[in-house]
Amino acid sequence: MKLTSENIKNSLSQVRLKFSILNNPIVFFNKQRKFVYYNRPFFRIFQKVIQDQNFEYIKIFNHQNKIDFQKISIQELLNSPTILYYTNYAPKDYIFKIFTYKSPSFQGKNLYFSILFEISDVKEQLVAESITALIKASQLKDNDTGNHIQRINNYSQALAAHIYQQKKHPFPQIDNFYIDQIGKVASMHDVGKIGIPDYILTKPARLTNDEFKIMQEHTINGAFILSELAGQMARDIALFHHEKFNGDGYPYQLREDQIPLCARIVAIVDVYDALRMARSYKPAFSHDKSVSIILQDKGTHFDPYLVDYFIEIQDQFISIYDSLKEEPD
Repeated sequence: MKLTSENIKNSLSQVRLKFSILNNPIVFFNKQRKFVYYNRPFFRIFQKVIQDQNFEYIKIFNHQNKIDFQKISIQELLNSPTILYYTNYAPKDYIFKIFTYKSPSFQGKNLYFSILFEISDVKEQLVAESITALIKASQLKDNDTGNHIQRINNYSQALAAHIYQQKKHPFPQIDNFYIDQIGKVASMHDVGKIGIPDYILTKPARLTNDEFKIMQEHTINGAFILSELAGQMARDIALFHHEKFNGDGYPYQLREDQIPLCARIVAIVDVYDALRMARSYKPAFSHDKSVSIILQDKGTHFDPYLVDYFIEIQDQFISIYDSLKEEPD
């Protein structure tokens, strides 16, 4: 039988009828794992790679071992369902459970097909639960409260949303997805403190130079922890939220646009909330005093554009702090 697109489409129709599948991505490939046909749901997910890079072999990675799809043996694919991980160019990464079969129409042609079942939401739920546990553990070490963590998320989301609402602004990367994400992951900024000794985190006096160097490691620790659990934004926030606009921050002395926007946003909201809170080494500052300190550091510590946007919605910051402030002991 001649292998034609029409033959393959007929085989696809048989597969869909046999498994009562209408919307799942399905791909046909040969023994060398060359994709010879895919349906529309498959194309919708992988179209960016197909159109921009014109692959015949699309890279899909085994989530546990990072094996190229093309290097997984046919027998392994046929023997049992496979969990595969695909890092898309879009903001979302995909996790699939894949069932692979020999094509009923082309036994002599060594053609196979895989049916993809997306389980990304399950993965995201597990990641969220794991990160929440880590955040809670870091709070216990740093004497931070759950309210502080929630305020950081809310401030960051409010600031990003305000910028997005402006007709003209210099941050084209902000969209609805960006706003949603920063409202979820900003609170992960200090998760790396879980690796810092307690005597440094809870020291009531000023840290020595050596102690401060150890404290600075929480940025790198956090990025390492989040690199396998969360997305790029969470990692960037953890790693870069102590960089300063003039290049005097840490850990890498980045400056201006070298610092990811999400980290520049969290730098402002983290300092604002820290100023409002009472610490062992300082009393709680008023909103006005906190704002004046941030204004003093405009263009040195903080992105001047972001400070201006922060000032425009400072009433929202007051409301967020007041609605989530700690109850006195």
